[in-house]
Amino acid sequence: MNEIREIENSNVNVEIIPIRPEYLCNDFNIWFCKAHSFYCYYLALKTIITKPIKTIVAINNLLLNTKTVKKKLKNIYIIPKALAICDHLTYKECQFIHAHWLATVSSVAYLVSEITGIPWGVTTHRFDLYEKNAIEIKMKSASFIRCIDENGYKFLSTISDSFKDKIYKIYMGVDIPEYNMIKSNQKKKCFNIAIPANLVKVKGHSYAFKALKILNKEFPGIFKCNVYGIGPLKEQLITLVHDLNLENTITFEGNIKNEDLLAKYKKKEIDLVLLPSVDLGNNEHEGIPVCLIEAMAYCVPVISTKTGGIPELVIEGSGILVPDKSSKAIAHAIEDLYSCDNMETILFTGYERVRKDFNNITQTMKVLELIEKADKV
Repeated sequence: MNEIREIENSNVNVEIIPIRPEYLCNDFNIWFCKAHSFYCYYLALKTIITKPIKTIVAINNLLLNTKTVKKKLKNIYIIPKALAICDHLTYKECQFIHAHWLATVSSVAYLVSEITGIPWGVTTHRFDLYEKNAIEIKMKSASFIRCIDENGYKFLSTISDSFKDKIYKIYMGVDIPEYNMIKSNQKKKCFNIAIPANLVKVKGHSYAFKALKILNKEFPGIFKCNVYGIGPLKEQLITLVHDLNLENTITFEGNIKNEDLLAKYKKKEIDLVLLPSVDLGNNEHEGIPVCLIEAMAYCVPVISTKTGGIPELVIEGSGILVPDKSSKAIAHAIEDLYSCDNMETILFTGYERVRKDFNNITQTMKVLELIEKADKV
């Protein structure tokens, strides 16, 4: 959302069309059309009637280039929504379509672009790269494919030599506060840890909880941990906290508004952001987590793991990285950070890292340049 705000600040009109989930509660210009609703079917039928040949060709090309039955069914599901968007954009002065995720969301963008002639581009993130949902035909059709980390860039570059000139690596950015507004962390009797991550396997919460069990034996009552996020593992993780007898140490706070989390960083209510992510195999791992970028921007120290794109962000001296799936390594890192004598150096190094390469303004301008370039072609 930071990126959208920055684009709007550049006097570009942006309309958001949610695909999945189909709701957003933000102060943006949003067009809602629930998939498979009567209204959606009505608009889709209008597109079929007014652009029958282009519609048939686009759908046929998409499905022929979708390799598995499961992916075909996923793409078939979004076809009515894509056709409804085509009709909606008929009455708009839309010059470019930008999709996030190279899976079914980009299938929508591909169909809309092929039917309406409006150019499109896509930002890839993590799992969507490796799903390989008609990826070659999308690369051929899109004006650009933006990767958010080096791993994604290298993977896409191996797909086809024909489209290498369309692939760009542009990091996700965050708003960078002024460094002189931030005071250094001071060692406290109570050390507050935040894990701002949804409760899913790849985030590795269980290893952090077991690390806190280790620390509680040597530093009873010192470390407190707030978990921000929701997900399918909630009950399982609550049971684990109970089994570890950590109810007074770990609190599940549910979802938190981004601005509220950033306010906690600014007020120094959080002493450490911990993200114990794991590599689950089959290319299921982190990209570059925005929660770490934001913490570093607000001079909150970070501890994470050497998985996915995280080492690309947390370089030497800007935070602490440990092997994944190691509670002992996490506990040792937290203890080292708690007793650290050069915290100011770590915080400044982390801040400078994100200020230079993950600044929302500069990163958004790079994306906007690609969009404007495509619009002129």
